Amino acid sequence: MTCPHVEFARGRRCLGLTNANQDGVESLMTNPRLCFVDSLGTDWRIYEVASANVPAPRGSNCLIFESTQAVRRVWNYPANWHKLSSDELTALSWNT
Repeated sequence: MTCPHVEFARGRRCLGLTNANQDGVESLMTNPRLCFVDSLGTDWRIYEVASANVPAPRGSNCLIFESTQAVRRVWNYPANWHKLSSDELTALSWNT
């Protein structure tokens, strides 16, 4: 899965996610959506979703970190998550 993007100050901002519609996730997404490459070269897509359809949610929204190898759901994250550096996003992705 590739992530179309435009460059911006920290990381890359996604213009869309290629497989989002098949899972019905796109309708739950909020903006912004980000892409970044971690220190190991993994391309991550990040987006915030409403947790209405998540069993036993820990909040009203969560961040999804998605790569070709893994998906991580993060419940506790700062409001300015889309302004974090690649290193900060990598650390945040482990706060599942």
